[in-house]
Order: sequence, then C-alpha cells, then structure tokens
Amino acid sequence: GKEDVFFQRPPYHNLGEKSHITRFISLAKVASSDPNQKYLHALSLVPMVDMDEASLAQVPPNTTPFPYQDQLSSAPTRPAPPPPRSASAQPHTL
Repeated sequence: GKEDVFFQRPPYHNLGEKSHITRFISLAKVASSDPNQKYLHALSLVPMVDMDEASLAQVPPNTTPFPYQDQLSSAPTRPAPPPPRSASAQPHTL
C-alpha cells in the first residue's frame, strides 16, 4: 500500500437483503523498511458463484456491522441523468 502499512480489519456485513461478509486487507510496500509490515498475504478464494447458500450465509464470530453507513448517509446525492434524446432531436450529419 501507499502508506507502507499492513492492515486487516475485522470482517463486516454488507448492505442488502442477501448480503455477504467482506474482508478488507491492505498490504505494505514490497520489501518494506519495517520487517513487521506484511507485503505478502495468502488467500484461499472461492468465487461466489461456486459457493452454496450455506457457505455464503456463514458469519465469523468477530463480524462487525457495515462500517461505512455514516459516509453513505452524508454523501451528496447525484442528480438524475437527463432523459435520452429522441431520434428527431439528434443532430443530422451529411
């Protein structure tokens, strides 16, 4: 990572009716000057499409609520995109 720090937060719930658990891991720079900062981390990944419902529903004991709710609540809303132009409003080219 940019800050040359290894960080692993506890898993957290995502938003949504059938939400899954997310894990966040930030790695230090390769060959970090601090030997205590990991720049390699082994993962055993299974694509969600290959997981059964029971596996997707598992919740580790240290799971926390969605940590970004405050940021979502205070984020400015985007204006709605303009409606598509009709074919008659399209510029004509020769």
